[in-house]
Amino acid sequence: MATTVESLIADLPEHGSLPSDQATRFLPTVWVEKTLVQDRPDRQEGPDRLGAALWLPQRASDGRDVYANMRQVKVGDLVTHLTDNEAITGVSVVAEPLDAGFAGVPGTKWAAGPCYRIALRDFRPLEPPLRREWFFGDPEIGERLRALSTQPRGRGLFFNGKLELNQGFYLTEAPPSLVAALDAAYVSHTEGHIPMLPAAALEVTTKTDEEDDLGVREAPQPTAQRRSWVYSPGRQAVYWDEFYQDGIMALGWDGIGDFASLKTIEEFRKALEEDLDSDKDQGQNARMCFDFAHTMRPGDVVYAKRGRQTFVGRGIVEGEYRHDPSRGELTNVRRIRWTARGEWPSPDKLPMKTLTEWTNFSALLAKVESLVTEVSTRPDNPLSPAKPATERQAYSVEEALDGLFMPKNEFARLVETWTEKKNLILQGAPGVGKTFVARRLAYALMGYKDPTRVRTVQFHQSYGYEDFVQGYRPSGSGFTLREGVFLNFCARALEDPGERYVFIIDEINRGNLSRILGELMLLIEPDKRSSDWAVKLAYAEKAEERFYVPSNVFILGMMNTADRSLAVVDYALRRRFAFATVPPAFGESAFRAHLLARDVATELADQLIERMTALNAAIAADTTNLGRGYCIGHSFFTPAGDGEHGSGWYRKIVETEIVPLLEEYWFDQPDKVAQWSARLLT
Repeated sequence: MATTVESLIADLPEHGSLPSDQATRFLPTVWVEKTLVQDRPDRQEGPDRLGAALWLPQRASDGRDVYANMRQVKVGDLVTHLTDNEAITGVSVVAEPLDAGFAGVPGTKWAAGPCYRIALRDFRPLEPPLRREWFFGDPEIGERLRALSTQPRGRGLFFNGKLELNQGFYLTEAPPSLVAALDAAYVSHTEGHIPMLPAAALEVTTKTDEEDDLGVREAPQPTAQRRSWVYSPGRQAVYWDEFYQDGIMALGWDGIGDFASLKTIEEFRKALEEDLDSDKDQGQNARMCFDFAHTMRPGDVVYAKRGRQTFVGRGIVEGEYRHDPSRGELTNVRRIRWTARGEWPSPDKLPMKTLTEWTNFSALLAKVESLVTEVSTRPDNPLSPAKPATERQAYSVEEALDGLFMPKNEFARLVETWTEKKNLILQGAPGVGKTFVARRLAYALMGYKDPTRVRTVQFHQSYGYEDFVQGYRPSGSGFTLREGVFLNFCARALEDPGERYVFIIDEINRGNLSRILGELMLLIEPDKRSSDWAVKLAYAEKAEERFYVPSNVFILGMMNTADRSLAVVDYALRRRFAFATVPPAFGESAFRAHLLARDVATELADQLIERMTALNAAIAADTTNLGRGYCIGHSFFTPAGDGEHGSGWYRKIVETEIVPLLEEYWFDQPDKVAQWSARLLT
């Protein structure tokens, strides 16, 4: 790369022949400036704008010398700019020595005070920026950063071991291993390096890195090694039952067609951006699609997950990538032999991405592997075999209520109502924990924790009768009549009449219900659950082929009351379902106890509860635009694990999850959003 910085390095004698540990002695120091630009006119334009200068008061307000790093910066050093706590947006070169006689910029709170200033030059913006979640959210990069933070050279970084930004720390030195990690994160999303960083710095590693207890930087392995992957079969593993039974794993992004026709990550990125017509960077999605089609191989191990805390299965990839348009959705498929099924808590927080390679996490993988019990064969029945009664784990109401934040009498009432009506819909706003409640209700209804008797699907606008009930699908010789997921589930329940089976439908109001259900609109009624009401289905080939919904099948739907894009639920469906609203639980004593048990300070817990309760009261009172169905749920603030849950944790949730939701709610009232944002963050 022909840059002024590289010209400095090129002038060093025989630099290219130096060992990496010696070469680093001649490299310019790389610094990370963590600064706010939004609402700072001095950082947006003029001689002290971002990339033109570093400037700070010489002392903190309490007199501490917290900006001493400014005195260590030398001409020729590099500065990366982490702006607004969101992304590294550019790189600059230090142009002049420190000016210790600089007076603060007028219009700022340090105006005319004694300050430091360092002039910069050759600002190179990062296009796209290196987003914070690209390096903190990536499992491999995150583990490298976490390991670095615990080592002597990792003290005084802009982040801590929990991969959270440290308060303050305006200017911090980036050791070579940090520079390499940040650049690796950028390469994984863009296939390009961060500009101006000398190549020698990107190749530096240390023995400490290589021997980290989580296998952070293992020696390179042959490309033919068996890889390990963490995979999410839909949001909250909504497709897990289907994929397990069919022996597949699948990805969406169907609009870009056959993945095999795209050969590079950049081709995937361009195809995704064109298909989605979005300004959002598609680097992460491009990497997942590329890996699924081209990197993954038969023999690789796949660990299926639900959310960020639970593994639900393990499998071995058996087939090459194939594109299957006959599926309608999730048309990018690989055959896989699922060897284990269950629920196991993850020893570490799982990545948010749909598909993530974990090959290099040897120690962590060993822990995960020890959790998962393999089964020797797959059942001949495409549905997983029900557990014998002697092997099932009894499930009481008390167990269901653990961590649920719902009064016992209310939970018992829901179970009783569902038992009588056979069809129940849980409705509520974002974050009230509908999915969490649904599983607890299912197990409580059955009396056992038995996932083999629970099936989950998700409705959407393209979902139809052929997917749910029965229909013709393309095959090698034309079209074949295939039974849908609900018919298969009912057939299983008919063979086991002494047990209860639960069918869960996520986003039930997102599909065209009349088109999806067809005759089932009648057959799901509680008094029509017998052979007396059996009917011939629309695609049945013989008149004597009749179907009814067994009485031991219980249907549980979930719907989001705050989604403006969804139509009102069909009134015919309303008559056939009981409805229960899952409210926010900020006022429940069990929720407060949960916060305190996760080391949330009493004062912070009380402030959180008071502020969110007041916010929900305002949302409920806005009956013109919102109402009770838009109240914000408590699960935004239900910390899991033993991490630090202080003011930084609270602020991050408010800034990145609550305020964006308010901006959507009150999109035409920015002053109101600003008012509540300030109140929540005070």
